[in-house]
Amino acid sequence: MGLFRVSEKEKLQLFRENFRTLIADGTYPPDRQQLLYAWCQRNELDWTAARDYVREDAEHLVRFQLQRITHDRQIAKAEIIELSALLRRLRLSPESGAAQRFYELVEQKIKDRIIARAAYLGSAPAVQGLKDEIASYALPDTIYQRLIATLEHQHELAQLTSGTLPTIAPSVDLYGNEACHFEARVAFYLGRSQQLTAGDGLLVVTSERLMVLASQGGQAAPWRSVSAIQFTPPATVGFRLGSASISIQHPSAQYIATLLVNAQRIYVPQSPSPVIGGKRLA
Repeated sequence: MGLFRVSEKEKLQLFRENFRTLIADGTYPPDRQQLLYAWCQRNELDWTAARDYVREDAEHLVRFQLQRITHDRQIAKAEIIELSALLRRLRLSPESGAAQRFYELVEQKIKDRIIARAAYLGSAPAVQGLKDEIASYALPDTIYQRLIATLEHQHELAQLTSGTLPTIAPSVDLYGNEACHFEARVAFYLGRSQQLTAGDGLLVVTSERLMVLASQGGQAAPWRSVSAIQFTPPATVGFRLGSASISIQHPSAQYIATLLVNAQRIYVPQSPSPVIGGKRLA
């Protein structure tokens, strides 16, 4: 029989007492949620309003669970899935305090896993396997999309490192057999003969040469004249084209630097190391 002549506020307070009793041991499995849901049905208490009323207790429960599963600085896949389900049962949004901390830890854990496997991510099956794993965690869409973007970025870098350079249609005229690998607008600083030029230009990476084209102060050189390629986080790449020192800024600076290093490795033949003859005994 439902509660008669009891105000809405009194029902909510009773719900809180029941909720606290059920989570006293620090857990809240689905069967306990069903008990509370049935109680709300019998007593004509809105289920959403009831869960919102115990949000502070729910946050405390999640913090307790988070402390429990991260005491060894590790989070197992099963624990991620379990706590994600708990957050949904408690109706806690990803932006709530405890949930936000949990998802930050999970996102960093998965990013670390992606970086740790970076050398294998040139393989499409390896990438798909990680995508399937990320999807299995049932994370909020914003976090899922960031992780997929990180994975695809590492896949691109792994392909460059393995020698697979992309080919695109250039917006500038090239030699007959010259392939274009990259083109983008960049901000650049060019130092040459003790003069410094700065501006916006077009970075063009081809199979023959590296170019920074601008209305004033551009520079181009074949791969054998490219040296000192260096990536400076978060968005700067420096290199030398002959006697000119150039620094460019672009959001994809890490990708550009990786492309330049591997294009140079492919297009500039490496001199074999000299063979050192064996010593003779007198």
